[in-house]
Amino acid sequence: MKYLVVRNAKLQRGKGDDNNMTVKRKKIDISINGKDRKIFYVKPLKYQILDALKKGDETISSTVAKAFKTSRRRALEKLSTLEEEGFVTSEFKSCKFESGSVAKTRIFTRV
Repeated sequence: MKYLVVRNAKLQRGKGDDNNMTVKRKKIDISINGKDRKIFYVKPLKYQILDALKKGDETISSTVAKAFKTSRRRALEKLSTLEEEGFVTSEFKSCKFESGSVAKTRIFTRV
């Protein structure tokens, strides 16, 4: 059993000089799969996006960003990666938004 030497403690005296005390260590639990765990497994964002889109669904990066609580740039990066891997296709179209503004937008479609 391992022992820890603590200075100026009011516990049992161990071998050594008068100022040293010997204290038994407590058992330390460092596992992440215990009953009171605070760490969980999650899928990467691009696979979460892929699971949320059905075949033929269209989306834009700002909608994905709002749904997954991330930035538009990060959502666009993940959608572009999915396009490179062949899971989605994209094209630029003019879209009119709720605010009344019209802009060219990159629209992604699940293949």
